Amino acid sequence: MIRNTRELLTKHYQKYPRLQMQPEAVTAFIGKENDNICYGSETIVEQLDGGYCSVISNEFIPFLPLFAELDKRLAEGQVKVAIEGGSGSGKTTLGRMLSDIYDCTVFHMDDFFLRPEQRTPERFAEPGGNVDRERFLSEVLQPLSIGEPFSYRKFDCSSMSLGESVTVMPKKLIVTEGAYSMHPELASYYDFSVFLDISPELQKKRITQRNTPSLAERFFNEWIPLEREYFSAMNIKEQCDMVISVR
Repeated sequence: MIRNTRELLTKHYQKYPRLQMQPEAVTAFIGKENDNICYGSETIVEQLDGGYCSVISNEFIPFLPLFAELDKRLAEGQVKVAIEGGSGSGKTTLGRMLSDIYDCTVFHMDDFFLRPEQRTPERFAEPGGNVDRERFLSEVLQPLSIGEPFSYRKFDCSSMSLGESVTVMPKKLIVTEGAYSMHPELASYYDFSVFLDISPELQKKRITQRNTPSLAERFFNEWIPLEREYFSAMNIKEQCDMVISVR
């Protein structure tokens, strides 16, 4: 499995931009083998000591410990993973990356926004109340535990209502990405969890770059404070199996 993942990482080398290298992550991924693997961002294959070595894109480097853990667990069977973290931390990007590498099933917590009738002061006062976790539990996590195809509905922001049913055939790796995915009412349904830890400064920079001024203000004044309250009240970062610093 690791060898196959290495080949895929090289294959998708040019798909993602550079990130700062973390040699310790490479060591965690390749373990004791240390054979024909190096890392960098200039070429896909380099000649080394008369032979050749695969070059892993810098974009993958921070996530190599996660890939190593997934490879180990997938060798034993199906794995359900939660990706937690604040707005702008790269949860959706990591979910897409895992889909590219592992051809996995990915669910997005953004598809479970609160319906209009749920958006009450009492609901927003709950730590972790800013998502329809009850529907995610009943429509996704509980059916997943049965291991058969099932259908769920995505929330449509344009109409502020639930869309048509989407049918899912669960694959060997199943990923749920999004804030509130590790709410205590949901956490027991996963086999592994990772928290993407982003600094307030980088988060502000990313949110400002990606959104209109009015939408960015909603992030800063509404959604991010709710996320932080949830993280703090429920010790979400500490509850996750792995923490990856976002740079």
